[in-house]
Amino acid sequence: MAPSTASLSDTALQRASVAGLGFLLLCLSLANIVVSSAPFWLRLVESGLPVGLSLFFLAFGVVLWERGTDPEDMLLISAWGFSGAVVTGALAVWLLAVLTFQRESVTDPIFMVASSATVGATFGGAAGYYHAQLQQTTAELRQRNVRLDEFASIVSHDLRNPLGVASGGLQLAKETGDEADFERVEQAHRRMDQMIGELLTLSQEGRDVTDLKPVSLERTVERARNTVDADIEVVVSDETKLRADPERLTALFENLLRNAHEHAGADPTVTVGTLPGDEGFYVADDGPGIPPDERDEVFNQGYTTASGGTGIGLAIVRRIADAHGWQVEVAGGEDGGARFEFRV
Repeated sequence: MAPSTASLSDTALQRASVAGLGFLLLCLSLANIVVSSAPFWLRLVESGLPVGLSLFFLAFGVVLWERGTDPEDMLLISAWGFSGAVVTGALAVWLLAVLTFQRESVTDPIFMVASSATVGATFGGAAGYYHAQLQQTTAELRQRNVRLDEFASIVSHDLRNPLGVASGGLQLAKETGDEADFERVEQAHRRMDQMIGELLTLSQEGRDVTDLKPVSLERTVERARNTVDADIEVVVSDETKLRADPERLTALFENLLRNAHEHAGADPTVTVGTLPGDEGFYVADDGPGIPPDERDEVFNQGYTTASGGTGIGLAIVRRIADAHGWQVEVAGGEDGGARFEFRV
């Protein structure tokens, strides 16, 4: 399902929170210049540090926005910055109270509180950014461990099957010299080579995409079609452009076309088009389709219903979609085949 207007609004507010806090601090620093009772030149000198730090915080928020930083990370940085402002501002108020109790005069108490809050917000924001980076690194390490477990599973289980076929075929070939036995060995080696290639792709596609470019849907599909060694008719129903990594998007279509070749029967037709409202795109074939009770499992590594399938191709598709921040779902096609919908 497409994200609701409310959720999109919440996400926009989260992404704008860092810049918003910087703007609030800037307003506080400028207000100090207006309301302060000190000479004007002294007010300008006093406000130099808080104004500079506020502008830095504001620019930092804009840079994070343009980099596409995760909204939750932006909110975390803002929370740290706000906490730092509250803590240092409260300390300044406490110090003012102590000085007042001791009957010592403070020339400009508003400046003292405003500058303290600005400095605290800046250091708090820096701590929040470090916290967000630490969380991201931890998540990446966790994903890497999951991938290592997946690779160990493939090496210890999935690769053993064709290796056993090759070993048995070689033994028979030695005894009989039959060409069919040699063919079994060759097929087993081809299957292992395919699995190793897909395994390497799987290990690379999980990395987050950082360099997005406008990519032509039609040209990318055509490029993928030219690299797939299969007789597949591809129809692009409408032309559009997506912000994506060109190489990974090509790999996504390559694996979907191979999946159609393996499961949709001889000479399948694959249709590619955009979803209503420019919410994303879909890839549909005219094969037998995927039963509703199995649609949640097709992206699991090792899942396949084809005798020659590796069960890795659709896992790669899921990884590429996740790296772009897309949602992918399986539905029934208009012609009864499988339909993969990507909401961007």
